[in-house]
Amino acid sequence: MLPWILLALGVVQIAGATGRHGSGSHVGAFNTDLLVIAAAMLIGAGFACARAYTLRIWVDKGIAYRKGSVWTALLWMMSIAVHFSLDAFVHTPGLAGTSLEAYFGLMLLIQREIAYGAWEDCSPGCELLAGVDA
Repeated sequence: MLPWILLALGVVQIAGATGRHGSGSHVGAFNTDLLVIAAAMLIGAGFACARAYTLRIWVDKGIAYRKGSVWTALLWMMSIAVHFSLDAFVHTPGLAGTSLEAYFGLMLLIQREIAYGAWEDCSPGCELLAGVDA
């Protein structure tokens, strides 16, 4: 539920930040900003896919748990750094910070779906580490 809330709040913030530049001579800047955000989200989706395969997932007493590794943390740091670098390519100051909630929401959704999809394909009783049967 939290990823969906973050995504919704982020979209509202992005619309508010870029909406100030959506008329007159700023239409081109508005379009460029949206394209850069879309590109950043696609790049982030790639990081989320990679992170999903660094998670360890197991079931204990009927409850599914997941735990990240050092690689998970490194991929998070790299993806956030790449996301903040988008400010160099946009016309709206601080757009990377403004879009961070949407970024986190979307990345968590993608990571979760891939990780749990791999876990569901696993035979009963197995554990997953880095997306491969352990």
